[in-house]
Amino acid sequence: MKVILRDCKIYGYDSSLFKTFINNGQETKQYSVALYISENDKAIIDSFLYNKVSVNAEGENIFYGKSKQPIPIFDAEKVKIDKPVNELFLADVSILIDEFVGKDGDNIRYSKCLGIKYIKKVENEEPKLPAKTYTDFDDIFADETELVIPAITAPLQEIVNNDPLNVYAPINGVNESGLPF
Repeated sequence: MKVILRDCKIYGYDSSLFKTFINNGQETKQYSVALYISENDKAIIDSFLYNKVSVNAEGENIFYGKSKQPIPIFDAEKVKIDKPVNELFLADVSILIDEFVGKDGDNIRYSKCLGIKYIKKVENEEPKLPAKTYTDFDDIFADETELVIPAITAPLQEIVNNDPLNVYAPINGVNESGLPF
């Protein structure tokens, strides 16, 4: 089944970049593009592929379009763009969702990114860059205790009866589950 993801944000794309890995003893290339997608597109993908859309710290949905061949990108006039696109842009992205039977007889679903249609540059948003760049030895290998991670400010619920999930924790002194324990 082919699905068109509409108005995806893409933070730059170069169709010549790929990573290599070994798959069943054979070197394989994988091209990919990070797509920032809408809630509607997330729901469509989730209905076919389990747990393939991640959510970043800003609450944005990210889906990685992948292919074993270079993923072509076209402009509005259907002309292939050969140069890297070094800007934040909106695009429609065509993906194929398919299924095959594996060696053990299980059905396996996968997606393949077929192509990208460049719509327009996003003008009022800056590229996502790390808050701090790590360029020299001291930055890269600094003591990990120097990293600051915000503490949880919400009060934590007390662990009851050595049950870390508090499955059977009484609420206001009453066990509302109705179970005898």
